[in-house]
Amino acid sequence: MYYEVNGTMRNVPFSQGEYDARLACAKRVMRENDLEVLFLTSPEALYYFSGYKLGWYRVNSKKQWNYYVPASIAIHVDHEEFAFMDVAGEEEDVREDTVTKDIRIFTHAARPTYGISGNAGTIPHGGTLMRAIAKNLKETGWLTSKVGIESDKHGNHITKLVSNAFGEYGVKTTNASDLFDEIRKVKSKEELDYIVRSAEIADVSMQAIKEYLKPGVTENELLGYATYKMALAGGEPAGCSFIHGGQRVLRGHNYPSHEKLERGDVVVADLFASHQRYSSDLSRVFTVGDVDYSRYSEEKSAFVKMAEKYHPIIREKVESILKTNMLINEFTGQLKEFYQELGIWGQQFWLGGYDMGILWPGDCCGGSMVYDADMDKGDQRFVPGTAVNFETGFWVIDTLVFYEDRAIIASKTPWDIVKCSH
Repeated sequence: MYYEVNGTMRNVPFSQGEYDARLACAKRVMRENDLEVLFLTSPEALYYFSGYKLGWYRVNSKKQWNYYVPASIAIHVDHEEFAFMDVAGEEEDVREDTVTKDIRIFTHAARPTYGISGNAGTIPHGGTLMRAIAKNLKETGWLTSKVGIESDKHGNHITKLVSNAFGEYGVKTTNASDLFDEIRKVKSKEELDYIVRSAEIADVSMQAIKEYLKPGVTENELLGYATYKMALAGGEPAGCSFIHGGQRVLRGHNYPSHEKLERGDVVVADLFASHQRYSSDLSRVFTVGDVDYSRYSEEKSAFVKMAEKYHPIIREKVESILKTNMLINEFTGQLKEFYQELGIWGQQFWLGGYDMGILWPGDCCGGSMVYDADMDKGDQRFVPGTAVNFETGFWVIDTLVFYEDRAIIASKTPWDIVKCSH
């Protein structure tokens, strides 16, 4: 969507008011934690505060390219705007696809890019972007005695790069990764709406699996078709994707394969959908015609039969107990008792879930919140603004969204096993 920022139209997913509220929240949390400057480098943080999105952020690439990292945001509690730092070559994305007003672009002396001259300085031969950033922040009065950085978000070499650059100016760095997770933990209604939209797109992917699953199709082909259908529905590159069938079924987190599926196979499709980078998680169980149980061990056969028998009533139970602001322990506790009443407790893989939200391809776990039936979450609640996935333990997964006035299962796809009879 396009919003006006500083007299220009920017292609960002939220209004300026939404971004202003996020920045105000960050400053409040920083004051509560006695932190003057928060220096952010993760893709999630850059996107959260500015709308910046790239397919490659350079930070997880070759160490030889450390001189070009990291793109970053600096938030100072006493400055109205945050500062955004990146290199020439990415400048147009910063200026057109973020709400950033204080843009600081650096040019590398050894690699002039498209004739662009950075407005914040030049990275000298043998120098690094991070050292140029530290110099700029020092000269503009942004550096204090202590800076919070995202130590948990990258490899150790990036943390050292950032810490060493600030250390040259006598600045101590402290790990503030949890602060960012705290700031974004409770989502706005607009964020929740994007997650629900992504669940609708995930529904499309499950319908695509049902349409395309037949003997002779590979797991990779299934994923390709589902991805194509999601793109037509407004989806974009999402987090991880898992499709396992035949003897590979119930594998976990392996890649889809080139093995052809056969009649009688069981197939599990666990797909993430994304809209405006906000993601949902859906997993369903399919069969290629009637299941040929002779191909499976007694344990796997029993697992599939339990999934087939109990998933519809598990969904009914979840719908009956789900409410906004409920204690997490109440939710998992009631489900544990229900599984015990059914006689299936202890046979599930995992009964729990984790925070959903901003995700980039290659990962599926956003934020830091995790819950399950074996955890004591004390007085923690599914407060309004929470979005999590929920895993039944029998390979059905869905996304739960907690609004101010209601809590919902975001997907409309039934939890029943789907028999494909092409």
